[in-house]
Amino acid sequence: METILKMNNITKLYKSQKALDNFNINIEKGDIYGFVGENGSGKTTVIRLIAGLIFQNAGDFELFGINDKDERIYEARKKIGAIVESPSIYLNMSAVENLKMQCTLLNVSEDKINETLKSVGLDNMINDQKKARNYSLGMRQRLGIAASLIHKPNVLILDEPTNDLDIESLSILEDYLEDFNGAVLVVSHDRYFLDKVVNVIYSLEDDKTFHIYNGGYSDYLEKRKLLEKPIEKKDARIKEKKIKLTYLEQKEFETIEQDMEKITSQITEIQVKIDANITNYLVTKDLYLEKEKLEKALEEKFERWEYLSEIDRQSREK
Repeated sequence: METILKMNNITKLYKSQKALDNFNINIEKGDIYGFVGENGSGKTTVIRLIAGLIFQNAGDFELFGINDKDERIYEARKKIGAIVESPSIYLNMSAVENLKMQCTLLNVSEDKINETLKSVGLDNMINDQKKARNYSLGMRQRLGIAASLIHKPNVLILDEPTNDLDIESLSILEDYLEDFNGAVLVVSHDRYFLDKVVNVIYSLEDDKTFHIYNGGYSDYLEKRKLLEKPIEKKDARIKEKKIKLTYLEQKEFETIEQDMEKITSQITEIQVKIDANITNYLVTKDLYLEKEKLEKALEEKFERWEYLSEIDRQSREK
């Protein structure tokens, strides 16, 4: 099989806390991978690293045979379609307008817009000028998936794709993934969906490394039962007695994903400007500096999100 992504000895730190510790992963064309683990365990860290939204502290990876230190990695990442945390759509635009904007940002032709909308069951929106703000949550999710598919990616990254999807939308997504000619990485808590679509499970466990299980989610559970040993759960960032968010932390937790989405959009816009002015050093120098500041801010927000997520998880378990 063709190896699309290879990650070697990756370590990711948030200040002194290790989110990932010397992990390795190979992604092959034609497989659908399910990433599972508790909230705050590092699943989203992995997909953000792959998408180029954050960067590792140690280790390296290859995407389509191109090392991440190679400047060509930016072109390689254009072969990725991703929904990370929430669909990146413009609520003040129609479905067609959203995909036209995505085509402009990715510098691809608009001739596949109708076909892409049909593939996610939004063919009734091709001639409809209704703005996305008036869509149901399921329709917004489908539009976000369409936006990630418009450039015909070779790798598809989906973070909780079944959130807000109705049965019809879920069936459309399952059928599409079954015929997808590439690699798919799915982060999901939907066990039924994982059983239906994935053939490899990567389980991020307490030692901050991925354990590989061939098969669907039910196969993973069976194999895990045979191997499972009691493991003491630790999180140095959270004191033992702290089992719920304060009022201010709860308010922060409710909006932090929107904050990260906004910063991510700003980074994407800057990257488009960099690509358009790649031969103009005076322009790109300032853009790179601005991008670095935003990436640092995004890392800090993400570190905070993982911290708050872990407290929220512990409080709900109590």
